[in-house]
Amino acid sequence: MKYTVLAAILLLSACGTLQAPENSNNVPEENLQEPAENNVEEAQAENQPEENQSEENTAGNEGEALEDTSFQLEAEKDGSTVHVTMKLLNETEEAKEITFRSGQKYHLVIRTEAGEEVYDYAADMMFTQAIETMTLEPGGEMVFEETWEGEAEGPLTVEAGITADEIDGAAPETSSLQETVTVD
Repeated sequence: MKYTVLAAILLLSACGTLQAPENSNNVPEENLQEPAENNVEEAQAENQPEENQSEENTAGNEGEALEDTSFQLEAEKDGSTVHVTMKLLNETEEAKEITFRSGQKYHLVIRTEAGEEVYDYAADMMFTQAIETMTLEPGGEMVFEETWEGEAEGPLTVEAGITADEIDGAAPETSSLQETVTVD
């Protein structure tokens, strides 16, 4: 029994001790590349036009992606209950690809007239961390509804928005997917 335990310890302690030959910089020789005098300059020169082109395309796509996509927020107070409806509308004749990077599709915060936060939809929630792409058909809408029941008197401010990271592959302008309304 003693020999079995001793053999197991020796075997386990020997695992992972093989090292690749290293140079004076402690970099394994297999990862070294011969430096070329002009390689860095050539790579920068080659990549420069692509970077500019990429920036131009992104800037152009941002406006196009949201050109006919709009967000609407409706809130209604009934006693101590607030009903909130959020809509993302596709007002084009082409389908839109809406990409979310988590299970959270919208954010919603309700505040009192004094600015005190009385409800935050995401405060006690846990969302999946997975990329999800949804198709918004031409003339279609994504509708999200939430109901809050709480004790808050007076007018309430409802802030809400869609948390989409991309619309048709372009990052949307955040302000275009958010809205604030006041309910009495």
